Amino acid sequence: MTDNRVLNDLDVQSYNALFGAALNTHRAAIGLPPVDNVRDHILTGHPWLAADPDLAPWPEPAYLDVVQTGAWILPDERPLPAELEAFLGAGPPPVYVGFGSMRAPADVARVAIEAIRAQGGRVLIARGWADLAQVDDRDDCFAVGEAASVRVNRARSPGQGKCPVPG
Repeated sequence: MTDNRVLNDLDVQSYNALFGAALNTHRAAIGLPPVDNVRDHILTGHPWLAADPDLAPWPEPAYLDVVQTGAWILPDERPLPAELEAFLGAGPPPVYVGFGSMRAPADVARVAIEAIRAQGGRVLIARGWADLAQVDDRDDCFAVGEAASVRVNRARSPGQGKCPVPG
């Protein structure tokens, strides 16, 4: 099913089924009227979307008045590990590959590394929850665990904010 209106209706039904009775019981206890659409009550008519508008634009036409704020990133002044600084300084900007807190298929690191290498690029792999790792010991790839990711992405591409794709 791909019709957004149908998916929206199913989403509303799910919220109502999961949370409607409990929410309305508590509302009644303090003298408030019941809510017939729990999802819209929670999200309001102006939900916030904390995502980069270039990477994750809200689809138009939108039936909601979405406020797209951009990514919510806390300042992180931790220094980068010396080995990472050395890798970043040893050549052109790498392509950053990471999935953050998402799981990923077992061979995704290999596929990404091979594709980037085929274009002449260097690779910076973020291990994350997907537990990505280098596939060999070549010096054009570096795997990093916890690091100040915003600083990593700006370290070799000042003013751009993101590591560029080689081309």
